[in-house]
Amino acid sequence: MGDFIYITGGVRSGKSRYAEQVAAGLGSKVAYVATSPVTDWEMEARIAAHRARRPETWVTVEKQEQLPEVFKQIGGQYDTLLVECLTTYLSNWLYRNLGEVNPDSPVLRWTDNHQQELCQHMYEIGSEIKACPSRVIMVGNQVGWGVVPPYPLGRLFRDAAGLAEQIIVQFADQVFLVVAGLPLKLK
Repeated sequence: MGDFIYITGGVRSGKSRYAEQVAAGLGSKVAYVATSPVTDWEMEARIAAHRARRPETWVTVEKQEQLPEVFKQIGGQYDTLLVECLTTYLSNWLYRNLGEVNPDSPVLRWTDNHQQELCQHMYEIGSEIKACPSRVIMVGNQVGWGVVPPYPLGRLFRDAAGLAEQIIVQFADQVFLVVAGLPLKLK
């Protein structure tokens, strides 16, 4: 089975560049697993900047849902799978699985069952990564270091992202925190 490297950091910390450098140094056959949909012009520009940095030999696999299936379907076909990123994937997952959200009220219908589903899904992702014959590099965001979001959905996302990362790093062989472009090995 391949190694699993998890790279985290704040927004604009340099984590994506670092992940790309690591992937480029570990093998010639790289699949870049993109989890972000194009939602607006700003996101389109971010995605374009990421694409421009990648070597032309890398294959891009867009997977905004069912991330565990990626490891089953293409694991072993590439030396390295670079997943960018867990936090965006989580946002997609929450959007589909959040339950009832009343747009006229800040009340969320997030229950213990929803949290249990999130945990089970993260354990499924981690298990599929560990079973994957390719090396996996996954990027994630530290979203809990900033200002406490003033609205319930923002706080829910912050809490879910923190929980998701805590579960995923249990499966990682190496974990790096990138701050100001500098990687710090945590595990």
